[in-house]
Amino acid sequence: MAIHYDNAQAAASAIVDQLENVRGEEGVDPLARLVQQSLAGFDDTAKMCSLKKVTVPKFGAEWRFPSDHLPIGCIVNGKNIVSWNVMNDKYMEWVTEKDSQGLNGSLITELDKPVIGKPGFTQRDLVVLEDILLMLQIPGSPKHVLALQEVSEPLILELVVALPENYQIILQSGPFVDRSQCILDQNIAIIDTDAFEYIPDLSRPQYSGVFSGDQSSRHIMDIIFEAKDTKEKFRIVNAHVPGDPSIPSRDEFARHVTHPDLGSEDLNEVRKHCITVALGDMNFDEIKMQRAFDIAGAGHEDPLFVRVSPYRTNVGGNFDVEGDELCAKAIDHFFVSTSVDGTPTQVGGMSYKDVYPLRCQVNHLELILNLFKRHTRG
Repeated sequence: MAIHYDNAQAAASAIVDQLENVRGEEGVDPLARLVQQSLAGFDDTAKMCSLKKVTVPKFGAEWRFPSDHLPIGCIVNGKNIVSWNVMNDKYMEWVTEKDSQGLNGSLITELDKPVIGKPGFTQRDLVVLEDILLMLQIPGSPKHVLALQEVSEPLILELVVALPENYQIILQSGPFVDRSQCILDQNIAIIDTDAFEYIPDLSRPQYSGVFSGDQSSRHIMDIIFEAKDTKEKFRIVNAHVPGDPSIPSRDEFARHVTHPDLGSEDLNEVRKHCITVALGDMNFDEIKMQRAFDIAGAGHEDPLFVRVSPYRTNVGGNFDVEGDELCAKAIDHFFVSTSVDGTPTQVGGMSYKDVYPLRCQVNHLELILNLFKRHTRG
């Protein structure tokens, strides 16, 4: 098979070492103690995604993360690409009232308070913004593309002001110009302009021809960047796939990624010669998404795409089990084309420590990953 795949590994962080040293001391922060309970062997991130769901309790206050999704990253031909559903405030009732994921009382709800002087912008949005800014420029792991889902207008407007000069925001209407482009909820991409140039003539940042039925208006981003160093063209397909298991959304998405149909023969042809990276909140676990891509690529001797699903990213109902038990599962993925014009693509999984800021790992992402692992059965 024409691909090199490297499961990223990382040494334990200094903060984790400090936590290990305070084990058993009086007055230890209970969140720190929770992290301590399941550190052993944790850094093998490849084993976190075990091709099966894991039944979990309602985490409630133990969920110390500003979104209901964890970010994931991969390295494609030397470029660091991250995907994160930051959770839009418009869906807050699913956490606070319906408690459909067992996250009521978590950091998400604790921070659901307005920031004075910034209409519509909450304290949770502020934490997400700070984390994005830190995430983009982790020493030794700069982010060349950060694809986000469920982004609100207030968050976009704050990002525009706060981003370093070398980062550009691509909205569903194209590069940001003014607030008239902002809507209540959309996918966006943030690119490092030192690494990539956005190609507007080849891009369709708002394309709604993928999903059928009641979801036919749901748009995806199908955009093209050119790497400034190698001149390689990268196709980024950023999606929030409809999650109803009774509709064919995952198959439709895989078919579009594999055999693009943008209503233009020229646009479809150019995509055959791009490194394709499909990413986002796909709402289905790695087994179902892998099957969809396998079906879409049927007839080829080698797989057309390699999947990167480094760890579980979300808590949700298990639709396969009567009673709808809560499960931790991987529903955020990357599917990367294995080769372009006969040249193998170099794909590597990115460690969570290279995805998320060190400052945030103990009370945020690292804690949740350890909660997932602690509740693993079998």
